[in-house]
Amino acid sequence: MQKNTKSVLIIGGAGALGKSVVNAFKTSSWKITNIDLIKNKEANQNILIQKPFDKDLILNVHKQIKSNYDCVINVAGGWRGESLKNEEIVVVSEIMYNQNVLSSVLAAHLAKKFMNKNGLLVLTGAASVKDNYNSGMIAYQLAKNSVHYLTEILAKNPQELPENSKIITILP
Repeated sequence: MQKNTKSVLIIGGAGALGKSVVNAFKTSSWKITNIDLIKNKEANQNILIQKPFDKDLILNVHKQIKSNYDCVINVAGGWRGESLKNEEIVVVSEIMYNQNVLSSVLAAHLAKKFMNKNGLLVLTGAASVKDNYNSGMIAYQLAKNSVHYLTEILAKNPQELPENSKIITILP
């Protein structure tokens, strides 16, 4: 195996989008660490987590990280809409928050602690929530707009990431 000169930490690397992202980095000979609920056999390292997020889970992730990364990517997430008339709106909103917002906060936290200078943090937002106020997908819109807002916070406070790092949010 060719010696890897760059490394990437991917949160959600076993999901549909995540598998594609892992494969793209694999073909470019990057060292890949996947953090997810299940393994991705294409990753060099898998750190398995269980929800809910808590301090012990985060400390366990810290212990399993073996090196610093050039790039941290969050592709974990999910979609469910719901409107206020639905009895499940609060439950669905919590699910969307956990899947989309907390995974992005985890990515930003790990980037702050384990990303090299000049690194890149990539979060996953959604084009469909920008300037679109669909009352049938309130839970999703709240979550993804929170990811967009996190991106703005980090872009306006560069000291929150390693020196000369960049942040982008993809909008699939």
